[in-house]
Amino acid sequence: RALHLLTRKQWYQRRVRGSTTSGWKTIYNKKGQWLSRDSDEGITEDKRCLNDCALELPIQPSSWRLARTDFDLSSAKIEALSPTVLDSHTMDATSSPQDIETEYYASGTKYDTMTFSKTGGVLVTSSVTFGAHPIKTVNSTAVIDDSNSFQFQYSVPFKRAEAQGSWFGCRAPAGKKVQCSAVMERSQVTVPYTQTWQSKSKGSCTWVVAGSFTRVQDSKLEQQIEEL
Repeated sequence: RALHLLTRKQWYQRRVRGSTTSGWKTIYNKKGQWLSRDSDEGITEDKRCLNDCALELPIQPSSWRLARTDFDLSSAKIEALSPTVLDSHTMDATSSPQDIETEYYASGTKYDTMTFSKTGGVLVTSSVTFGAHPIKTVNSTAVIDDSNSFQFQYSVPFKRAEAQGSWFGCRAPAGKKVQCSAVMERSQVTVPYTQTWQSKSKGSCTWVVAGSFTRVQDSKLEQQIEEL
């Protein structure tokens, strides 16, 4: 016969032992329903949680909203990456009594890629998106970019692209040899973050997601001149 957890309006309780707990826990049948192994009666399975705030996990758009995002700016890491060279010209005036110069046009695409990587916290469905201010670098310091906000998904890069193009003049003084290069510098900033998600139906229920925010960004197109 099926095992009924609720009979004649009387409350029964079950005791379970979790693999990560040190003892037995009591879970009450709060929903007032009974379980049955028979497919034609009762319910064959039910979600029981020691913490009621876990009943609506994983985090999903219909049940949760992002309450806040906190960055640990004191742990930010900024590094310079290899620049993108769009064009390069060498002017050799070592044996010339006059300056030698040329003009050229360089063009390319400037990229800005931002990623919220999730490394800890509760489970989140892949359909979850959230709005957040990104991190930017100002004078070699990581700061929150309050002037911009974008929609993100965990571990999915958010990319922006902007066309770049400019004319440059390259001149080698008499007796000198120079190399003129049209480049876009590239930098990367990585900052740990934590996010607090709040239940839409129970405001007191919150869960935390943690990870790192990474931004790889090209600078505007500029010319660099090196004497050879």
